[in-house]
Amino acid sequence: MKKVLILITAVLLLAAVISCNGENAFRQEDAVCSVGSRHFASVQSAVDYVTSTTSRAVSEENTIRLLKDILGTNTPEAQRGSIVIPKDYSGSLLIDLSGYSYEFAGSSFISVNGGKDVTVTNGKLIVPSDNSSTGKVLTVSQGELNIKDVIVDDSRPTPLAADVKKNAKLNISATDDKLSSLNGSFTFSLGASMSVNGGTVTFMTIEEPEVKADIRLYKGVIKNSHDVNDRITEAVRNPEIERSIVHTPLAKFNAKATTCTEDGVKEHYVCKTCNGYFLDAECTKPTTASETVILKLGHRDGISEVKAKEPTCTESGNPAYFICTYCQMTFGDGEGKTSAPEKLVIDALGHDLKYVPEKASTCKEQGYGAFYGCTRCERYFSDADAKNEIEELTLKQLNPGNHVKTSYTNISETQHTLKCDDCGTEISTEDHEYGDWKSEEEGKYIRYCVCGTYQTAIGHSLIDVPKKDPTCTEEGMEAHAVCEIHSGEIWDVSHNSILTAEEINDLIINVLGHNYEYKYDSSDHWQECTRCHQKTEKTPHSRNQIVNLGDEGHSIGCSVCKYSSSNPEAHVLSGWTAVEGEQGKALRSCTVDGCDYSISNDGSSIKPVEAKQGSCTEPSNPFYWICTGDGYEFYFNEDKTEVITNPVKQAPGHSYENWETNDNKHWHVCTECGGILDESNHSWLDWNYVSEKTAEKECLICGFKVDNSEWSSSYKAKEEASCSKSGYNPCWISTDGNETIYFSEDGLSILPADKVIIPKTAHLDIELVEGTEPDCTTPGVKEHYICNTCNTLFADKDGIKVVTSDDLILTPRHTWSTTEYHSTSSGHYNKCSVCGFWEDKLQNHKFLDEWVMTEKSFVATNQCRICKFERTTEGVETYTTKEPSDPKCTSAGSTGYRYYPSLNLYFSYDGKSIVDYEATVLQAGDHVFELKADSIDHWYECRYGCGTIENGVKNQHITGDFNSNAYAHWKVCSECRTKTEIAYHKFIPYTDKDGNTYESCSVCGYKKADK
Repeated sequence: MKKVLILITAVLLLAAVISCNGENAFRQEDAVCSVGSRHFASVQSAVDYVTSTTSRAVSEENTIRLLKDILGTNTPEAQRGSIVIPKDYSGSLLIDLSGYSYEFAGSSFISVNGGKDVTVTNGKLIVPSDNSSTGKVLTVSQGELNIKDVIVDDSRPTPLAADVKKNAKLNISATDDKLSSLNGSFTFSLGASMSVNGGTVTFMTIEEPEVKADIRLYKGVIKNSHDVNDRITEAVRNPEIERSIVHTPLAKFNAKATTCTEDGVKEHYVCKTCNGYFLDAECTKPTTASETVILKLGHRDGISEVKAKEPTCTESGNPAYFICTYCQMTFGDGEGKTSAPEKLVIDALGHDLKYVPEKASTCKEQGYGAFYGCTRCERYFSDADAKNEIEELTLKQLNPGNHVKTSYTNISETQHTLKCDDCGTEISTEDHEYGDWKSEEEGKYIRYCVCGTYQTAIGHSLIDVPKKDPTCTEEGMEAHAVCEIHSGEIWDVSHNSILTAEEINDLIINVLGHNYEYKYDSSDHWQECTRCHQKTEKTPHSRNQIVNLGDEGHSIGCSVCKYSSSNPEAHVLSGWTAVEGEQGKALRSCTVDGCDYSISNDGSSIKPVEAKQGSCTEPSNPFYWICTGDGYEFYFNEDKTEVITNPVKQAPGHSYENWETNDNKHWHVCTECGGILDESNHSWLDWNYVSEKTAEKECLICGFKVDNSEWSSSYKAKEEASCSKSGYNPCWISTDGNETIYFSEDGLSILPADKVIIPKTAHLDIELVEGTEPDCTTPGVKEHYICNTCNTLFADKDGIKVVTSDDLILTPRHTWSTTEYHSTSSGHYNKCSVCGFWEDKLQNHKFLDEWVMTEKSFVATNQCRICKFERTTEGVETYTTKEPSDPKCTSAGSTGYRYYPSLNLYFSYDGKSIVDYEATVLQAGDHVFELKADSIDHWYECRYGCGTIENGVKNQHITGDFNSNAYAHWKVCSECRTKTEIAYHKFIPYTDKDGNTYESCSVCGYKKADK
């Protein structure tokens, strides 16, 4: 590629020459510059033409004129580049930029190596800021270079102005001081000279300070740094020269706002050389220290009064005081002369709560749940801590079943109805229930029902008594009847006659008597009836025999009740013994006298084990059987007629004789199997002297020996130690690269290392290096010490704690403000309070846990605790709603809520408060059982419809004789009062013993009046 570029360049130059001869090698309108009537594609090609030997005879002036701007990336690089005057040129040359701009893109810029004088005039030379060249803008190696009315714009971070060699001269001139300019560093060789006659020149540095260059300044604007001020002071003679110093800012002092009580500061800079004060970083706007101070304001906006406010239950109050509306300082008077009250906030009083218990609803009046009411602000809460406010008391639904005032109505011959006096509801209709009979007059009796109805009787009123079974101590009795009017009269079950004393005696069933069996504890025994559980008196045990407790063990037990200890002794079992005549069967028996416990191997697993030939490391065994069961294992011989001990014979192990060795290890070889044993590295003893500069050492274990006869050996002359390296006493050093032996100077003895090596000396020339503090972007350095002899760094002046340069670096870091943030919905950025840099990483908000309700339902806010950014639920469209529901016996209910999953936030169902999820849950209640019945059974079932039956049991009705009226008969369950077997009478004729004729029900025996 490089050869191709050279070829293209050569073709272009040839085309330029052809054009000069009138041939159409390139278009004239593409020309960059001209010399007389000749046109050239680049300035350097024109320079080459003027300075070439073959062209000097041309009778044209040696003036190059620019025909257009040569700037930017649109200009081919070949048309830009450096301007180089060749060394063999001896004439004069004028480069007239004609008001255009020229951009340098080469490694150097204007380089004058020959010629009598070269003049560049009337234009602008540009050095781009991204140009990586380290060359000077102007290089004058021979003759003179004249810069007239030319602006040099060197935009590199560190501008490089000019390099003037021995006997060369650089002249700067301008008709207007703003035209010619040259800024940056200058280099003058011995014998170099420079003159300034107009224009602006800035001497940032002058290199080679030992050189006394001839600098002549006639007029113009001269700027220089403090460092080079003394070097050009003598050159400034002409009063027409405008002179200024280029200051170097030491530090930027940030602006500080003034307050009522503290002075503020203007942003300013201080020159590190002259300590001068300036308002700009370029140090062109001087000021004074006092002018940077902004005087404090005083309480300029006035002091306003804050009225006293009484506290309430929930809001704090305050005493009367005064406050500055600008700085917020507080005072006790309007002139700011006295202090404000010490406590400006009077805490809220808190609620004075009184508990109001729950009130049940009735059929006519609504009740309410328990609550706490504040006696001051008349607000209601569901808890004693006043955390959950009740906006309005929620009245319970009317309870149609809770009738407070009742009376009886619809009273008939057999029934009455219970009615609510408040709502008129007929609660229940029931049969009359009568009380005890009371004598009304001789032979007549009366009894009353709760509804006020009554019954009368003349003579007897019989009640059936069911059979009573006997017990261990009480007699039983067969079924019979008694007269509830005449106590003591006993009738037969058919109600036909009163029983005699002898007949009553026949009804009695004799007592059963007790059925005893022994019971016991750890010390006594007694007898207990299996029917009524009556116990006899306790008697101490008689312990005199062994009791076998099976797998638990055995104990000394009672000879009467056979009781044994609850903590028995374990059986002492014998070994397994084969049972004679039963192949493969064995027993273990308890060896304690009197205990007949034994176990057998019934149910065990019996497996054969084949015979095996062993080796050095492998055990051997004959053929045998292994018997395994729950917690045991034993062995039978080949025909399973004898129990044997473990038949496995352990491996005999290896046998060996002498050690085998090499230079590093030793080992044994088994004489039986050839295996490698005990292999390990040698354990060397210390070196022993053998002969001059020769030593040997021996392995402690195997006796193997080595010597240093093949090691390299060298003489070490005396070396003094220093703080950077150890010294040596004269010796011979023998080494194999891993181990070293030191011999005496005559080689006739071995020396220990501490007799040869002289330790390093202490660090004597230790100097303090002061530290520098880091700023926001520049690292600092910790204070430390350095040894000027070996350059070792230390943290202490005694040179004990060695550190590295990395240990001393103080990392630059920003000082993040606690008040200045840029916030978005996603997070916030922090600002450095020193340099004003905004954090380049978005930090997540740290929102407070507590949300604050607004006046709108379902709208709450909370803040980021860092930047105070406020988020709200308003506009959040994703949420779920839970409708209110009552709890049931098997499922929880809910007060209802709205839940925002992205915020993990619950609102009450009306949206007026924030709640915890747990507070919305109404826990499931217990079953509420009520009596139910059918024609066969009665039971208690949960009224909420879950189907649960109390204790899971239905009970069959218990009924006695029929109840009857003139029309029908029925039976009534004595437990649930349910009527069963309800039917009309089935009358048949009946004549009693007195000849009276009735119709009697064939089912219940009811008799109606004589026909």
